[in-house]
Amino acid sequence: MLGFGLPAQAQMFDPNMLKQLQGQLSGRTGQSMMTTSPVDESRNASDTSGFPGLSDPLSGMTESERLLRELQAQEILTQNYKPSALEESYRERTGNEELRQFGYELFEKFLDRQAQQSAFTGRVSGNYIVGVGDEFVVLFQGPEPRNITTRVDREGRIIIDQLPPIAAAGRRFDAVVQDIQAATRQTLLGTEAHVSLGAVRSISVVVGGEVERPGQYTLTSLSDITQALAQARGIRRTGSLRQVRVERAGRSFVVDLYGLLGIGSPPVIHLQDGDRIIVPTVGRTIAVTGSVVRPGIFELAPGSSTLTLAQAVAMAGGALRPSGNDFSVLRIQPNGQEEVVSLTAESEKLQAGDVVQVVSRERSTTGKVLLTGFVNSPGVRSLSMAPTVKSLLGSAENLRMGSYLPFAVLLRRDPITSSVSYSGVNLYEVFYENQDVSLRSEDQLIILGNKDIAFLQSTPVRSIVLGLPNPLPDCRSLTYLEVLVGDSQSDRFAAVTRGSYIVDQGETLKIGSAGGVQSNLGVVNNDQAFGDDPNASMGMAGGSRMLAGRDVRDQNAQTQDPKAKDALGRDILTKEDKAKKEEVCPAVFEENPSVLPFLLENVVVLSGNLRRPGIYPVWGALPVSVLASIAEGISSRAETFSIDLSRADPYRGTATSFAMDGTMEMFAAIKVAAGDDVRFNTVQPKYEAGAVLLTGEFLRPGLYTIRKGEKLSELIARAGGLTEHAYPYGAVFTRRSVKKAQQEGFRRTAREMNTALLSMSARKGVSADAMSSAMMLSRDLATVDAPGRMVVEADPAVLEAYPEADTVLEAGDAIYMPKRPNFVLAMGDVLNPGALQFAKGKTAQDYIKEAGGIQRSADDDRIFIVYPNGVAQPLKTSGWFRSGAPVVPPGSTIVVPKNIDPLYTLDIVKDVATIIGQFATALASIAVISR
Repeated sequence: MLGFGLPAQAQMFDPNMLKQLQGQLSGRTGQSMMTTSPVDESRNASDTSGFPGLSDPLSGMTESERLLRELQAQEILTQNYKPSALEESYRERTGNEELRQFGYELFEKFLDRQAQQSAFTGRVSGNYIVGVGDEFVVLFQGPEPRNITTRVDREGRIIIDQLPPIAAAGRRFDAVVQDIQAATRQTLLGTEAHVSLGAVRSISVVVGGEVERPGQYTLTSLSDITQALAQARGIRRTGSLRQVRVERAGRSFVVDLYGLLGIGSPPVIHLQDGDRIIVPTVGRTIAVTGSVVRPGIFELAPGSSTLTLAQAVAMAGGALRPSGNDFSVLRIQPNGQEEVVSLTAESEKLQAGDVVQVVSRERSTTGKVLLTGFVNSPGVRSLSMAPTVKSLLGSAENLRMGSYLPFAVLLRRDPITSSVSYSGVNLYEVFYENQDVSLRSEDQLIILGNKDIAFLQSTPVRSIVLGLPNPLPDCRSLTYLEVLVGDSQSDRFAAVTRGSYIVDQGETLKIGSAGGVQSNLGVVNNDQAFGDDPNASMGMAGGSRMLAGRDVRDQNAQTQDPKAKDALGRDILTKEDKAKKEEVCPAVFEENPSVLPFLLENVVVLSGNLRRPGIYPVWGALPVSVLASIAEGISSRAETFSIDLSRADPYRGTATSFAMDGTMEMFAAIKVAAGDDVRFNTVQPKYEAGAVLLTGEFLRPGLYTIRKGEKLSELIARAGGLTEHAYPYGAVFTRRSVKKAQQEGFRRTAREMNTALLSMSARKGVSADAMSSAMMLSRDLATVDAPGRMVVEADPAVLEAYPEADTVLEAGDAIYMPKRPNFVLAMGDVLNPGALQFAKGKTAQDYIKEAGGIQRSADDDRIFIVYPNGVAQPLKTSGWFRSGAPVVPPGSTIVVPKNIDPLYTLDIVKDVATIIGQFATALASIAVISR
């Protein structure tokens, strides 16, 4: 007994039923899991060796590489194109050297293997005529599912397993399929047959006539005439595209290939074995040129010698303009002379050999204005909707952030000479003073941006105006300006040069620019904004900044990498290259080079305490307060300041200049115009730009902001005074400017010593040890860190008694107030250098004795003492025992230098002695500070 309480016999299936069920399930499952169908396997395995020259030369390439190779090949074909005799004849008649015969590009790209194999894929049409060699794939689904592949034998029959032979050759494919399915239903009960066409038979066709490679070719039975012509490498330009003839079993068909090019219906003719394709010479032609979509030479349809004007223009893709065109025809008369005939009706007939010229009757456009430049939506506007500048732009809020209001360029066509005239528009007056400007048809308004204005005061522009060579020859606008400056030789751009000067650097002249407080505040200059080298060395002279040691042309040559070339030798610019060029050469000036000199002729010079001084173009007049805002405002927060206004009349030779103090609101009533020079002078700030650091024995040490002219005694009072442990006599006062001067002095001395050593090294008898010691000393001098210490009086009581000794503080000063020491240092060539206990009344000789005395190598004639305040004084041993021997206060340093006799052989003993003295003093000062 099995489960469910039924006998074992009741659980068993009929074997025939199980076999049928498994067959049905396996048929479905096999289909769902099959990765390649039998039809695809059959077609993929078909023999294509009979198709010569079908290897794909672009196989293995990426899509971008394939596209690039095709573009290069197309460029080469364009360069090496040789017109046919027919094209030369039409070109001579029309004067159009680009005129070509229409449609022959169809065969310029030969079909590759994949295109040929496309005949084996997809569903086969039911009207396909089966022939000997065609392969059938039959899928049986039923009790015994299986796949059978068979071919049509030479008797024209298909023999499939248990089915009776079925006649197939010469019959339609769908009829054969119906016979196979009917025979299956009759022979195999419960079985269905699904029939597909696998590999198709090969056929042989002959291609002759005006083709590149006439001959016999092997194709598939599904191939059409275009594949056969592609195998023959296409039709020559002497051959016809509209009268290709197919000869088959005593019959002839004419194929018009214009249907594949969008003119007429495409041909649908499948080739058969033994077909002959003949391409005759080109038939009668006409040409269409002028304002049409695709000018060309067109062949007339078979059996037609005439066509209408409308049909001819339609073959050329239609006219570029839907109306307003004139049509003229160049027609050859019976006597051979050519006559120009004007046609007005589109139904008029044309003759073979005619040339149709389509010309737009009126190319001018009325009722439009053009808005370009630094705007969000450039383009054409209707004059009726925007008769004025304000109606064109709307309001100032509609402009992009960074738009330049004082000057917009208006290009207008002169009604008499048809030349372009330049004018300006002050958008500030338009928006805020209700001084609108009327527009005319074909006017172009160019809105400028802040970057365009910054380009006016860049180094390349100033260089060209001053007569220097153009550093950026790739900029069309700069090249135009260079030619204009060289030809005019006038002062029309004199305002540009007021803030510039020439720096003579040997054989090269450099351009310099006035920076004023802009340099001191570290504001980025215009040159850096236009991609100049930010590492260019900058020098300061008289509060101005100049480009020192920098040649713009050299920099430009370095930044231009070698570009890839196309087949015509032209540079292939990437998007990045175009963006960089537009950044250096603004597009508004590249599109209209004349705009650049027009702006330079109408500039106001702004200088002084502005965040961005320079030149600014102004049309009409503009308040001083607005100009200051355009220059990013005053560099300080002073509420009151003064201006110097210089105004020159170049025609009368007069000049006026005046100064005025006040606030920005007061200057709103003063207006300036092109050619004026305005300098903004603000009141000097009361506080220094930096702070002073107090450390040590101050009641409130720390970082203090100081007023200009504040003295040391005042700062000590602000810090609460000194503690009871302070030692004012040993105060260490350091200043950055002093440190810089000391270090430069050390480096200069090291350079002088190196020069002397080089000259001495050429002499004979120079000790190598002495030379080595001197070189080491020179290196130490070049690398020593100068203390930057100043000798000052820091005792508040002394400063109160002697105000003239009070030091005026500077930003960056540092004052260290030490505690009162109880030792004296003995350094140098003593037996036991170190710190000794201070005792009142002790002399320097006493301290040296306590240090063990001097060594034999010491120079006892050059012993000196460095007092706590940084003052150094030499000591003479002969005077130590006199009653007038100097007092040694606590915190002093006694320095015993080494004898320099080994350096006598260098003949520079005096120089070295001086160097050693300076060096020892510096070391002693450093030792005092380090405590």
